[in-house]
Amino acid sequence: MQAAVEFARAAAMRPQIVGAALQQIAKDAEVASSLFDILETQNLLHGEADLTLIPEAGRNDFLTQVLSAADKDRAAKKSS
Repeated sequence: MQAAVEFARAAAMRPQIVGAALQQIAKDAEVASSLFDILETQNLLHGEADLTLIPEAGRNDFLTQVLSAADKDRAAKKSS
């Protein structure tokens, strides 16, 4: 019974702790930007979507265009 009370207390405090941490992070724009870039990357990596990384220098490359078209065809087949 005591453990349940402590878990409930911890759950009630968690939003305050997270909020205070985010306020500290938000004080430094570079840190905040980096944190949210990391979180976004984690979501992409743990998601079910296919991800093709293309170097910026190769955006107009023929092979890049072919890979992109293949990815669009594959995505269309999954959604239908």
